[in-house]
Amino acid sequence: MKGISSLLTSILFVLVFSFSANSQTVTLGITGLEDLGSNYQYEGWLIVGGMPVTSGTFTVDGSGMLSQTVFTVNMSDMINATTFVLTIEPIPDPDPNPSSVHILGGDFTDFNAPLSVGHPAALGDDFSSIDGKYILATPTNGAMTDELSGVWFLDLSGGSPAVGLTLPTLPAGWKYEGWSVIGGMPVTTGTFTAVDMVDDADPYSGAMPGPPFPGEDFLVNAPSGLTFPTDLSGTTQVISIEPDPDNSTAPFTLKPLVATVPSPAMDHLTYAMSSNVAGSFPTGTATRSAIVPVELTSFTASVGNSEVLLSWVTATETNNLGFEVERSTTNAGWIKIGFVDGNGTTTESHSYSYRDDVSSINALSLRYRLKQIDFNGEYEYSDVVLVDNLAPTDYVLAQNYPNPFNPSTTIKFGLPEKSDVAITIYNSLGAEVETLVNEVREAGRYEVEFNADNFSSGIYYYKIQAGSFVETKKMILLK
Repeated sequence: MKGISSLLTSILFVLVFSFSANSQTVTLGITGLEDLGSNYQYEGWLIVGGMPVTSGTFTVDGSGMLSQTVFTVNMSDMINATTFVLTIEPIPDPDPNPSSVHILGGDFTDFNAPLSVGHPAALGDDFSSIDGKYILATPTNGAMTDELSGVWFLDLSGGSPAVGLTLPTLPAGWKYEGWSVIGGMPVTTGTFTAVDMVDDADPYSGAMPGPPFPGEDFLVNAPSGLTFPTDLSGTTQVISIEPDPDNSTAPFTLKPLVATVPSPAMDHLTYAMSSNVAGSFPTGTATRSAIVPVELTSFTASVGNSEVLLSWVTATETNNLGFEVERSTTNAGWIKIGFVDGNGTTTESHSYSYRDDVSSINALSLRYRLKQIDFNGEYEYSDVVLVDNLAPTDYVLAQNYPNPFNPSTTIKFGLPEKSDVAITIYNSLGAEVETLVNEVREAGRYEVEFNADNFSSGIYYYKIQAGSFVETKKMILLK
């Protein structure tokens, strides 16, 4: 093939999305969080390569509304994040790292991370099989009096005190706490980390020792507005999960076990508690903005030495298996001509190229596009680049365009070598009506315009004669 002398039309394009090239967003949709007051706040974290990266802090009002739900994060961190974690942090926070109080966690699947208390990055416990038992009694006063004024989380159904709570062991940063809601006021029975141990406080009990289980006798030191001893009939008993250190003297939002004491109640009778996980544990979703699988910043073509060189550059890639290279002539469909491997997931820019041997192709112009394919088989097409005016390997006369036409149309032709060229127009009777070209031209692709403003409607013919090559095509003028 002769050397290619061509004009080139290249389309430079960018896959555009609604974020800058260096940032993405995380959107939180969470219900069940409570107001932490003025001394604490919530903070979200992305786990990137095993390390926490903050996504931002927010507070929650008394109605459970988040002060902020959309957070801007670095694109690289977002692409590589595997998990989202929500923690409780002090205000001000002297430590840039997450606290030990992890309340919610979830792993990203595509764009979403379903958040739960039971995720390993949060409490990490299974609360599906929890159970609770309690009795009313006042062992710390040493006498069988005011027996309905104390609650102990134990099981007496076997005749002797036994463990009454079936609860998982909590991670660091959390403790269980018992509560009696008396006259609408929650009163603590003490915090504990094991169900077979005495809790850490007995401010309302008498002088005698109680059983080796969590609980409290409400006999002395009544809070303002209450009177001890009391009658716990009809009250509510709660086991909560509290941050440690605790941010409030009230029960935290996590209340896995709840019971309403019968009225009237009986002392030393084992009562059951009910699971309140579904009613008190916060849930939600962390949604990261749609990550463009491949951010293609340029795609160009250049011609030389019987080949077309395709070049493209990516800014970032996610799950990128690679690129199928497709080619089409103006009158044919797309065909796959090659494949170039991608770089999987990366936030670094990468350059690619593919050389297409066009020495045996007879076409006036060529089109190229990329089919970017993910590892899961999903794909997207790039824009198209057009390579025009290629010198053919043989003589070419293209169909005029447009056809039918009024009053002008374009005729394209190609020469594989320097030739004496004549292009002539004939009417339907075979009479010559105009000569468009009559000269020597170098090898290459050309186009010439036929203006039929002075001709009447009808069928016309155009003929090329170049060297020994002769070809005629029909065209229609409609006015």
